Amino acid sequence: MKQVSLTMLVFLPSLAAADAGVTAESAGTRPQAFYILSLPELPRPDLGETGLPEAAVRAVRDCWRADAALQALSIARAGARPSDERGRLDRELLAAERRLAVERERALSLLARATAPEALFVRARLEWDRAQETYLQAMEAFEAALRARERGAPGELSAEPRLALGPALAQLEALLAQHPKHELADDALLLTGYLREQQARPAAAVKAWRALIRAYPESPHAVEAWLRLGEILFDEGSLAEAAEAYERALASEPQGRYAEIALYKLGWSLYRQDRYPQAALRFAELLERIEGGRTSRPELRSEALQYLVFCFSEPRAGGGLAGLRRFLGARGRTAWGPDAMALLGEVYLAEARYMDAVAALRAALDAAPLHPANPDRARGLVIALRRAGREAEAEAAARDLGARFGPGSDWAEANPGRGPR
Repeated sequence: MKQVSLTMLVFLPSLAAADAGVTAESAGTRPQAFYILSLPELPRPDLGETGLPEAAVRAVRDCWRADAALQALSIARAGARPSDERGRLDRELLAAERRLAVERERALSLLARATAPEALFVRARLEWDRAQETYLQAMEAFEAALRARERGAPGELSAEPRLALGPALAQLEALLAQHPKHELADDALLLTGYLREQQARPAAAVKAWRALIRAYPESPHAVEAWLRLGEILFDEGSLAEAAEAYERALASEPQGRYAEIALYKLGWSLYRQDRYPQAALRFAELLERIEGGRTSRPELRSEALQYLVFCFSEPRAGGGLAGLRRFLGARGRTAWGPDAMALLGEVYLAEARYMDAVAALRAALDAAPLHPANPDRARGLVIALRRAGREAEAEAAARDLGARFGPGSDWAEANPGRGPR
């Protein structure tokens, strides 16, 4: 598996900028992480049909309304521009947070003895909200005390706060034990797994994900359960099992909102197993989704392209430029094909495989003569020739830069304002 320095990207500024998060230490070892919990889709049950006292029903409705008002204010604050507008919204946000805390405590008090499945789920959500708010407040105090200690203030530093999820989990466990077939059971399992992850108890989280998948394979949460299961297995190094989980997630919703994440992590799982042909296929599928505008995650393009190229540059994989060309030919014309060949040239240049770099960079230039990045690619070609000791060819290529990309050239006409730097 390849460890790659960013120096390979110095002649491809558009790709280098996009890949700035990939370091020499992380390339080839860690993929991007994603926040994929479907919190907005977890239900907020109305307790009107549960036989609970009217006061409890009203309290929960008031709590949901207070939470919706807080979310609306948060969105407005994020888009506010003038400082006086932001100041007003900050004050309103603080008041809304306090109002929500009061409504939440009132609802929890009135639901304390409720055992209906809907009430148990509501209590779990409210206990989780309370735990998060308490934790954030405690962390603010802890960090302030830590800063004071660093300034030399006396006194003992208390233990770092922890997120107290026991009360929320207790409600979910009661729901699943007492009402295992209820329509909220898959929601309860999804939230149970997530809370176990927050507790750093991956085995318990895996148990919840597997229970959800086994009992509710048609649940809208099943795809997320497969993804989260894959994440834990990937982090544990169980790459074959992780790949299977990502495959199942992709099969569950081939065109769903998580399809690009599943493809990306599936490609990574295969790459980490040195299964380069299969990994290249998955990265190519992701690139084609991005090219066709069928993804909400275009930021994955540069990394998918990078690791697809690594699949062909790996000495154990073989193939090189010839293999990449066959691969691209089988997929038809793609916008990213010339970028892949150029990046392969940069990989070879970083590895001191200079004539291989020359061949790949020439192939990229020939495949897309009007590509905006061609002046940089042509300069990379000159450097590769010089390092290979081919001075005469390097000088000829250098002289060709002005004619090929300067004013009046076909490239300049196609790329106004982008003359070679």
